[in-house]
Amino acid sequence: MLELVKLALRRPLKSTPNSFWSLGPLAFFSIFDAGRREAVVQQASARTQEATAQYRLTVLNAFKEVEDNLSLLHYLGEENESQSRATEAARHTYNLAMNRYREGAVSYLEVIDAENAKLRTEQAQLGIVVQRMQADVGLVRALGGDW
Repeated sequence: MLELVKLALRRPLKSTPNSFWSLGPLAFFSIFDAGRREAVVQQASARTQEATAQYRLTVLNAFKEVEDNLSLLHYLGEENESQSRATEAARHTYNLAMNRYREGAVSYLEVIDAENAKLRTEQAQLGIVVQRMQADVGLVRALGGDW
C-alpha cells in the first residue's frame, strides 16, 4: 500500500493506477462501518455481564449449599440429643421390666413390649446418625472437597 502511494506521487494524476484510487473508499469504509464496531463492543460487554452473572450464581449456590448443610447438621444435632434421651429412657424401661419379670411381678409380654420400644428408639437414633454423616459429607462437598 505504501508503494502505491509512492508510485502515485511520482506519476501524474491521469496515469496513476486504479488501485490507488480505490484507497479512498477503503479508508472511508474502515472509518465508517455502520456501527459494526459499536456492536462488537456491546457484544463483548454483554458476554462479560453474562460471565459475571454466572459467576455470581455459582458463588451464591455454593454459599447456599454450605448454609443448608450447616443448618441440617445443627438440626440433626438437636434431634440426636433428644433421641439419645429417649433411647436411654427406653433402655431404663426395658431394664425395669426385665427386673420385674425376674421377680415374678409381671409377665414376659411386658418385657417384650419394653424391648420393642427400646429397639425402635435405637433404630431411630441410628437413622439420625446416618443422616448426620450424610450431612457431613454434603458439607465437605459444598466446601470444595471431594468424596
